[in-house]
Amino acid sequence: MASRLVYAAALVIVLGAIARLSPLPDRVTDRDIYERTAEHRVVPDCTDLHCFRVLVAWTLGALPGPSTLKWRSYAVAANAAAAVMVLQLCLTFGLSARTAWTASIISAFGFGSLYTLHDAYTSDPFMYLLGPLLTNEMLRGHHRQPPERRGREQNGQPQRKPRRRHHR
Repeated sequence: MASRLVYAAALVIVLGAIARLSPLPDRVTDRDIYERTAEHRVVPDCTDLHCFRVLVAWTLGALPGPSTLKWRSYAVAANAAAAVMVLQLCLTFGLSARTAWTASIISAFGFGSLYTLHDAYTSDPFMYLLGPLLTNEMLRGHHRQPPERRGREQNGQPQRKPRRRHHR
């Protein structure tokens, strides 16, 4: 567990340095729509896909500080957490530790992650985190059943409890 915390901290430092050194995009981005969503909550007459991806914009909009710093910090934290969750998911699948670490590093430093450090106005890092997190939790959820429920499944189907007969 401690090694994963050190790994997560190292990812935050390295990804943070990349985000800090990356210039702002020199083209039209989704920044305006995300900032309007953060400011107005609901953007009237908006038909853009990003008008429906509001959770991150609402959350970051409520925080104090410069917009670019908030969005890039979020991208760094979410991408680092996603990489750690990819590592955990690989271990849950039963893959080797070496494979899990490799997949995690590829996740942290792949195109999607690095691009969101450059153009941080997107909900993508949150999605990168949710995918492996939810998959891992669903796979491990079977092991967290209460003791009275364990072993009641047979052939992939729940066993029925015997009916109680009511005598008059």
